[in-house]
Amino acid sequence: MTNKEIAKEFQTLAKVMEYQGENTFKIRSYDKAYNTLRKLDEDLSSKTVDQLQEIEGIGKAISLKIREVIDTGKLPLLERYKADLPEVVLNLMSVRGLGVKKVKQLVTELEIQSVGELLYAAQENRVAELKGFSQKSQATLKNQLEFYQRSLGQGRYADLRPLVDSILDQLKETGATVSETGAFRRQMPTIKELSFVATSEATSKLNELEFKAVAGKQNQLHGKVDEFDVLVHICKQQDFATTLLNTTGSAEFLANHTSLTTTSGATEEEVFAKAEIDFILPAQREGTNTIFTPQSELLLPNQIRGVVHAHSTYSDGATSVEVLAKACKKAGYEYLTMTDHSKVATYANGVSVERLREQCLEIEALNQKLKDFHIFKGTECDIMRDGSLDYDNATLDMLDIVIASVHSVLRMSKEDATERLLTAIANPYTMMLGHPTGRILLSREGYPLNMELILDACAKHNVAIEVNASPYRLDLDWTFVREAVDRGILISINPDAHSLGDIANIEFGVLAAQKAGLRQNECLNTRDTAGFEAWINEQKAKRHAA
Repeated sequence: MTNKEIAKEFQTLAKVMEYQGENTFKIRSYDKAYNTLRKLDEDLSSKTVDQLQEIEGIGKAISLKIREVIDTGKLPLLERYKADLPEVVLNLMSVRGLGVKKVKQLVTELEIQSVGELLYAAQENRVAELKGFSQKSQATLKNQLEFYQRSLGQGRYADLRPLVDSILDQLKETGATVSETGAFRRQMPTIKELSFVATSEATSKLNELEFKAVAGKQNQLHGKVDEFDVLVHICKQQDFATTLLNTTGSAEFLANHTSLTTTSGATEEEVFAKAEIDFILPAQREGTNTIFTPQSELLLPNQIRGVVHAHSTYSDGATSVEVLAKACKKAGYEYLTMTDHSKVATYANGVSVERLREQCLEIEALNQKLKDFHIFKGTECDIMRDGSLDYDNATLDMLDIVIASVHSVLRMSKEDATERLLTAIANPYTMMLGHPTGRILLSREGYPLNMELILDACAKHNVAIEVNASPYRLDLDWTFVREAVDRGILISINPDAHSLGDIANIEFGVLAAQKAGLRQNECLNTRDTAGFEAWINEQKAKRHAA
């Protein structure tokens, strides 16, 4: 199990104990364990109970429970609490935005037994009649529940990759020719079903895994691996390339390129050539794409030169500025932008002006100390409800880079949310827009925005936009990346690193941007240190021209 999976067990335990009205001190201890464990970089699975106790804030009782989770995959105490709770309670606790008190109120007062029943109650306006609810909060709850239902059975690309690799290895052991296909091969951010193409040798292993023939579908086997839906297309060796091609592209893409589906060849490249179509990479085979970037021009992870958007212990990061900088350098990067949360973000230990000055001094000292690596002083500055920035201009003048992001007051009308961002973008101190829609994949939809107006404003005011490379965000979504680039907007692939392991998020951001055909010269942080600094100076010039 990963550290985050182990931590999640303690978070859930704290919630179910709160629901049951248990001892507040114990609840806090488990919640504290969750917050500690999820930020750790070192692998917990190999640690003994004594070694676990060496972690700050983790005592013997928690250490023993951590080992139980590692050894059994479950937390026995949590399982006992779960056994006493209706399934609907546990399901609603997974709906983002619903606190334990609201869950308890909804379950007990409406006497619902499923998420679907609650959704129906909201449809019938029964939720609005409850104390503390209104028509507006009922509508919000309805949207949350609908999104939860759509999200069931889906997985994030990054989370599913180890499973895909495991399945590939198992099927290849049979001597079969195998490839992933479908949405995963197209590098989609979220995926409902994993698909593979395999030659007939793989059938023995699939039978062992209890895969069954799909009714009405020839040569298709379906099963579950680690509770996730998996579909395998079985074909002859001579049909492998054409089967792979026909199962990779989206339905709309294939409908737009019918000559590909009626052409055969030994390789996909040969099929494209025979159909007289320039080869289109799997990631770009979406019906919404009209521009296809050749493989030789496509942005690659190793072309990113700097780590932009990272958090340290000054706000809610897990490591110090120095440790983070050294890790970035070791990973082969040339520079780091230190962009901790601004002061209003109290939930994330937002940095006061005084502490920001301390951080700037520390960064200046580190830049004298570190060789062939540079740290840029910055902030991820909250965009306030009215579109203003959290720090005053004098404070922002101290910094090299200002990433402006929304983190609070997410429930606004489309018009108000758009106007809020337009105001922030027009601010001459705003250099880059962070995770523009605020979405969290499979948990929270982005707030409503008129993206055409947002992109036009970024182009007008020379504001870059990040593709937040956290697998939980991948925001700006790839479907808007080409629209941004066509307007002359620079894209920055940013890990939003809160721990050392998060630096690797950059790869997932690049994979998402590849779907839009992003090129190296269209990406801001493919520039070397001097080139990135030149962009900073260009941005600072906006302030003086304003």
